[in-house]
Amino acid sequence: MTPEGRREVAYTEIYGHARLITDPEEVRQYSERYGILRSQALTKQESLDWIEERLGER
Repeated sequence: MTPEGRREVAYTEIYGHARLITDPEEVRQYSERYGILRSQALTKQESLDWIEERLGER
């Protein structure tokens, strides 16, 4: 995320532990990984179709 007027940061959260990352190199790595995940994700319609197929509704 990029707060207005500030440099980009990353935020992670797992059970019982949240972390705000400000180190530019580490933020870059998280941003890169997030971009890879997004490029592999289904669209909303594809997700709906996939779920409906598994539920036997199509």
